[in-house]
Amino acid sequence: MLTPRKIPITTNIRRYLELVGLLVLALLLYSQMSVIKDAVRLISDANLFKIFLLFGIYWIILPLTATSIAILYPKNKKPNFLKTNLALLAGSGPGKIIPAGAGTMAIISVYLKKIGLSYKQAIGVALTNNLIGMISSSLLLLTVLIIKPSLFRIVTDNIPTNQAILSVLLLGLAIVAILVGYRAKSINKVLRESLKAWIKIAKGAIVRPQKFVVLLLIAISITLIFTLSLFLSARAININIAPSDAFLALTFGVTVGGLAPTPGGVGGIEAGIIVTLLALGYSSVEATSITILFRTATYIQPLLPGTLSYFYLKKLSLL
Repeated sequence: MLTPRKIPITTNIRRYLELVGLLVLALLLYSQMSVIKDAVRLISDANLFKIFLLFGIYWIILPLTATSIAILYPKNKKPNFLKTNLALLAGSGPGKIIPAGAGTMAIISVYLKKIGLSYKQAIGVALTNNLIGMISSSLLLLTVLIIKPSLFRIVTDNIPTNQAILSVLLLGLAIVAILVGYRAKSINKVLRESLKAWIKIAKGAIVRPQKFVVLLLIAISITLIFTLSLFLSARAININIAPSDAFLALTFGVTVGGLAPTPGGVGGIEAGIIVTLLALGYSSVEATSITILFRTATYIQPLLPGTLSYFYLKKLSLL
């Protein structure tokens, strides 16, 4: 008689985590219903051509990021381009339930491991891609502040003190957690090996000028697309906004959102963008309207297709 095959404990745990994650995702969508309704109202009164551009340009980001991953991939046989795009899209669905983009990075790491990389190499590729993105954003921010140095003072002088303190505390807690984890014997070896793999992949990208320039240009393009999205969010509802203001609002918003312990930075990114726009002289109605439309296009739009991609890749045993 055949005995029933036992399901590994780790598989059960993963299924429970996935169930909890999807429940959080559903609750997140439900909690954003008022935002969605406001966005629908804004869109109905907006310039439809600019709305079409706003929602359309988001989908350029996926193939650009997939190209970066292919360049960083440490093997001669590159990953399937379409499936890499689907993995990135999955990161925009269930991956949103984990703060600071860690969920998206985790999904990409799992996907890369499934297609042949070691877990250390997979984490190294994902981390290096994020690092280059940070470098590109920093370079663009530095350029904007060199051109208009007064903008930084305007924004920082108007950020609420409690919000600044909370951001610093959260950053401090994150650093402490990393240091404690690094010293813990149980995970010290894993962290050290992952760090070595990451340094090897990052070094391989940075020491080759041609490769690094291409990766940097892709990362800059992605940042500029997000800036254009914020710019179009304003122009679609007939609000005049300077490109430099859109970039600053995006930069500060993402920075604050990355420190906020919420799924996908919900609340934190919105607050950061609104506060920055208010500091730059926009009214509360203008700042809120721009932010609602921007987050609808870049956060809410990919949730459903991202979830479908997630289940599709799981069916293929790629997640």
